[in-house]
Amino acid sequence: MRIRETLGAVDGPCLLCGSADVVAVRTRLARRGLARLKPGFDPDEHRYELCRGCGAKNLETPPVGYSQVP
Repeated sequence: MRIRETLGAVDGPCLLCGSADVVAVRTRLARRGLARLKPGFDPDEHRYELCRGCGAKNLETPPVGYSQVP
């Protein structure tokens, strides 16, 4: 299960639709079951910008294994 937190409004408009209703969002894994006892628990945090107008996500950090070189 993931926990989703809205961090606040973003200064710029949406890159897809141009809407100004864009928020920064952080999601992470919830610490459940045996993970509560595991000292090396990795919450696998993801951060992205979400447009509430069109639903587009703009990742702040590229996913693991993603290369920007064509």
